Amino acid sequence: MNAYEIELPKGFGISPIFNVSEIYLFKELVNDPTNAPISDKAQWEKQPALAPTKQIQSIIDKRVAKRTSNKEYFQYLVKWKNQLVQHGTWMTTTNISKYGTNVEEF
Repeated sequence: MNAYEIELPKGFGISPIFNVSEIYLFKELVNDPTNAPISDKAQWEKQPALAPTKQIQSIIDKRVAKRTSNKEYFQYLVKWKNQLVQHGTWMTTTNISKYGTNVEEF
């Protein structure tokens, strides 16, 4: 087994599954005045998602990223608002949708 699932508060916003390489034994520092007592039922607050700082201006090219027997998967060259064309990025439709838009809008 190389993963553990932990119980998190409902709507916490992260996956409850962790790889064992990401889990470490907690060692409390003794006589450390900065250690504040932690209650048994710590209050968790969901942090707001950070919005992407870049904005898509346009899609300037398209290429086939992968072909299967039934389908072609595309990448699109994105021109960022207020940036040079040379700083464009090849992105999938999934990544483009994270910026609040879809390919059909262009």
